[in-house]
This record gives sequence, structure tokens and C-alpha cells, in this order.
Amino acid sequence: MGITDPGQEYFKNGGWGWDGSKWVKNGLAFAYGNQIMGSVYLADGVAGENHLNGGVLPADALWVINTLEIHNNTHGVSWALLGVRVGGVNYWLSASGALAKQVGFPWSGQVVLKTGDKCIGWMGGCTLHDAIGFTYTGYQVRTT
Repeated sequence: MGITDPGQEYFKNGGWGWDGSKWVKNGLAFAYGNQIMGSVYLADGVAGENHLNGGVLPADALWVINTLEIHNNTHGVSWALLGVRVGGVNYWLSASGALAKQVGFPWSGQVVLKTGDKCIGWMGGCTLHDAIGFTYTGYQVRTT
């Protein structure tokens, strides 16, 4: 038995499938869109705290972030935080105490970001003119 009547609801607004007993609307499908590889480099940091922000997600974007990493190439630091900013609020995914010079602080897992959100890294106990790097990776999801 197939779909044969264009007047029926299953012809309108989206895909439909046979569940074995009746026609049902298919769920929202997700598909790989593109890789996400972001890097922020601060060549001349301030003394104290330095915030590094990834780019804001464009309209209608959905990202799955799998890794974050921050490091200070010039001096050791007192602490580091990695997270995401959603609606102006920071959500910290991981925190570290003191880190030596050139020792990266990584996070891996999975966090989903939508339009307007961004990845963030923050370091404290920095020295004036420190060089700090922040990276994030993941993939973009398309909804089809």
C-alpha cells in the first residue's frame, strides 16, 4: 500500500513514512553540514584575566562542539576556564588550577550551540603582553 491520494495530509508539509500500520510524519532529521575549526589568538594580553571568544553562530546555525583548548605561550597562569556563552550567560564546562607556560588545558565532550551562542576560554593570573591561544572543534548540523 502506498501514498496514492494527493488530497490526504501526508502529501503536505514534510516527509511521511509508513510505520507498518499507518502513515506517520517523519521526525526531524539531522545531517552533517560542515566541520567547525575555530582558533583565537591574543598576541598581547593584559595583566590579570583574559577572555577569548569564538565567533557567534550565524542565523539558523546548529553546532556540536567536541573540543575546547586554551594555553598561554608566554607564562604560567593561576587558573583557566572553558565553556560556552548562551544568551549572555557563561556556562563553564571545565576548570583548571595553575598551568605552566605552554601547557594546554583541554576539554572534550559534546555541547550543542545555536544561533547567537559562542565558545569561550578565560585565563587568570596572566602577565602583561602574554600570548594566549584558544581553539575549538566540532561540526555543523543541518536540519532537513
